[in-house]
Amino acid sequence: MGQQHTSSSHAIVVTGGSSPDPRLVGRLPLTDHVVCADSGFDHAMTLGVPVTVLVGDLDSISPSGRELAKSRGIEIRVARTDKDLTDTELALAECVNRGARSVTLVSGGGDRLDHLLGIVAALASDHLADLERLDAWIGRDHVSIVRATRPVSLALTPGTLVSLLPLDGPVHGVRTSGLRWPLDGDTLLPQRARGVSNEATDGRVGVRIESGVLAVVVPQALDHSHPIGGPT
Repeated sequence: MGQQHTSSSHAIVVTGGSSPDPRLVGRLPLTDHVVCADSGFDHAMTLGVPVTVLVGDLDSISPSGRELAKSRGIEIRVARTDKDLTDTELALAECVNRGARSVTLVSGGGDRLDHLLGIVAALASDHLADLERLDAWIGRDHVSIVRATRPVSLALTPGTLVSLLPLDGPVHGVRTSGLRWPLDGDTLLPQRARGVSNEATDGRVGVRIESGVLAVVVPQALDHSHPIGGPT
């Protein structure tokens, strides 16, 4: 994985679906906690990411992947196929249960819109509200989940596109820095596209809010040479 600092309180979740871009390995923090959701285990093996625990109903993991997990003594937590939570939700909950203070989710994206929306919905869960940092790589895009207690500051090259999208009702008191069209205490509504396609104007973009849940999306961030920053 990448050369960022090691943190036992940081966890990585690898989901199923399409295979993540192998370039992601250099963007991921070093950590002792990697939780895989079902066939996310196969993706983790392809990326060379060491796995801590495998969770889910195991209906999509490859037979060879399942045998490999068993042979390596990896902890496996099997869920019922008729469960109420998705495998991604179970993996995120596992991170919290293990005491993670920050989480990075990795998804290859894919052509299932329902799965992608389900991932984003899971990231907005109130069960993750107390995390100090929550971000995701979905395909080539980077997503930071902002709450009132969790502002973000991102290292972005001028001209980089940035979209601000409310996830769970209106987001109040949105304040930004380093964007071409700044917001100063504004409210963003989920049924409006006002926050889409803003643009970074200097090397750092800051976003904070007073209430709500906001996704800060950097499209095609994986194609940029610079790292994405963390909390403000």
